[in-house]
Amino acid sequence: MKSNSLILVGCNRKMANKYAKDKRAYDRIQTHIDTRFFYGNMFYTGIITNISEKGMIISTEIGFPVKSEFNVLIKLQDKLLKVPVKIVRTVKLCDPCKGMVVNILNTSKNYLEFLKKLNPATPK
Repeated sequence: MKSNSLILVGCNRKMANKYAKDKRAYDRIQTHIDTRFFYGNMFYTGIITNISEKGMIISTEIGFPVKSEFNVLIKLQDKLLKVPVKIVRTVKLCDPCKGMVVNILNTSKNYLEFLKKLNPATPK
């Protein structure tokens, strides 16, 4: 299978973070997590720039249609965490980077444990 790599040359991380507002229902955790996801017949790569209990922003080079659903794969030490998501909107972070704002369709126990390790202040 073909893989599209992510290049963040010249991207300003503050631009990605400007979408993490204080008025959100769930606190967002600023991150830089490499991820992969399968869309169509190909694997793509991205970077999760912030994450919460119900959503995340993924920086990619490729734009995907709003309402698309797929699984985001996050590599943990001993396994892959599969997180089902749906794109709710796209944002332009910088050229060539695009951002996908996604909602998490099923918040699993493993996902919540992963968040807890990222941010010990995350509620149980």
